[in-house]
Formats: sequence, structure tokens, C-alpha cells
Amino acid sequence: MRQGNLGVKVIVFNHILSRGEIIVYFTHKASKKLIKSSGVIQMNENNSNITEELIQRGFIVDEKTKAVKGFNANEFALYVKSRMYIIYAKDCYFYLYGGGVWTKEEETMIQVMLRDILQEPKFGVWTLKREKEYMEALKRTVYYNGEMNPIKNYINLKNCLFNTDDFSVRNHSADFLSSIKIPVEYDGSARCPRFLEFLKVCFQNDEERIIVAQEWLGYLLTAETKAQKALILYGGGGNGKGVFTEVLTWLIGEENISNIPLNELNKGFSRVCIYNKTANISN
Repeated sequence: MRQGNLGVKVIVFNHILSRGEIIVYFTHKASKKLIKSSGVIQMNENNSNITEELIQRGFIVDEKTKAVKGFNANEFALYVKSRMYIIYAKDCYFYLYGGGVWTKEEETMIQVMLRDILQEPKFGVWTLKREKEYMEALKRTVYYNGEMNPIKNYINLKNCLFNTDDFSVRNHSADFLSSIKIPVEYDGSARCPRFLEFLKVCFQNDEERIIVAQEWLGYLLTAETKAQKALILYGGGGNGKGVFTEVLTWLIGEENISNIPLNELNKGFSRVCIYNKTANISN
């Protein structure tokens, strides 16, 4: 700490979160201001490592002064691609992979993440101009021209990928481009006597209808839509329709279900809401 001219106190210290950031508190008479600056003074840092990390992120650094004198947005886009599983899909959304599933992310969230990554070596190197450049570069670098969930014979479960053709399982993989994950674990030895009894009561021991109900539940676990059919549960109150729907919702997961009324499905905007959903439940 030192006393500057005009009674200004200057305190300089390393920021606890951002490397290289300097916080200077100015107090003069009755006014108080907080000013954050970066790169003026480096304290307890390895400048060679900082330079290397900046270059990795696409910055052009002066060899003598170590000052940033340029930026290559394409290089930063490639760096981001090397650090995370990320794609920019045809629906104009970014998707990030983690936990066995590709998750749609708002562009603003991606911008926040990339701003942090860009400034890891040195706080203050982000600018709006650079962001606009690298966001456009990234979209073209990680663009995916296909459909999500292209492999229809696998069900993405919490603990594995389940093959519906031969009932085998395999580990999760980003290569499957699955954006639909069923929130239950696969257990090949599990049995469900109470649910089977429930189906018998609901469908009055009609074996054909019981099989159809089970097949429908299994079909809704997949990303397949080739059946092009709708299931209508018809009957009076208290006959099991609500319980069946609750079981279906629990099994599939609310995040994989839309609730568009049938009379709205002929509208283009409404159909967008059922994209990447395995079921649409309408009362």
C-alpha cells in the first residue's frame, strides 16, 4: 500500500479468481470508485506459460514485449473443439456432450463459457469484437449437418446404451449423437409383477391389449418414429388411464415429453415443440 498524489490510496494485489487481474481502489475526498484493470502488473506468475496459453487460444503475442497484438478466431475455435465435445446442429443450437447425452444449450451460455476459457491465462483479453469473430468461426468449425439421434436401435439409459435388436448393452459414447436419455437404469434381471397385475386389471385380462400397452411403452423409450401411430386411452374415470400416464411419464422422463394438444399439431410452430421428444401426451 502507498500514498499517491492528491490523497489517492492505491492497493495492488492478486485477484483470488482471475490470474493477472489487478484491483485498484481509488479514494479521493468523498468519492469512492472501484476500477478493475488487467495486464498492467503481473505478480507471482510465469510469463512464459501465460504466453504459451494465449497462443494456444489464437492470440498473437509480441515476442519481446509479450503484449497481445492480434487474434485468430479460427485458432480459438479449434482450441475449443479440442477441449470439449461440442457441435452446432441444423436446428441452430449448440449441443454439449456430458453424462452420456448431448444437451442443447442456449448461445448465451456458450458465450459465457467461452469468455471464461479465453481469459483463463489473462484477464481482460475478451472483447465483444473477438467474441463475434470466434462465435462465427466456432459455428463453422463444429457444424453438424445430420440429425440428432440417428441410431434408432439403441436406447440411451442412465447406465448404458441398450441395443433393441439383440438386447446387448454398451458404454455411452459421444459418437451416437444421442440427445435423448431415459432416466432409468437397465437391469436385465428386474421383474415388475405389480405393474403386470395393474395392466391385467385395466385391460380386463385382455392379453392382446396388455401386449399392445407394453409394446407402446417400449416404443416410446426409443427415438424411432416410423410407426406413425397414436395411442388413445379411452374410458370412464378411475379406470387406470391416469396411472398409466404417470408411469409412462416417470419411465420416459418429463424432459423427453411434450404436451401439445392434438388440435394444435397441424400448426408448424407447435410441431417444433415435439422435436427430440419421445412422447407427446395430450388430455
